[in-house]
Amino acid sequence: MKNGLFEYGDAVIITATDEKGIVNAQQFNDDDAVEVKLQSGVIQQFNTDDLEFDLDYQPDTGE
Repeated sequence: MKNGLFEYGDAVIITATDEKGIVNAQQFNDDDAVEVKLQSGVIQQFNTDDLEFDLDYQPDTGE
C-alpha cells in the first residue's frame, strides 16, 4: 500500500468498500482529530500537525 500525504488545510476523505461493494465515505476537516480503528483493534489517531501516515503501520506488540 502507498503512504498518504496530507498537508495542513486539506480535507481528508476516507472511503471504504464493504463486502457488498457499497462505498462509505467520511470526510474530516483540517481542525478534526482523525481516529482510525481497524477491525483488528488497532487504533491510530491523526492530528492536524501530522503530515504523513503509514498505511502499513504495525504497532509494537512487545513480542
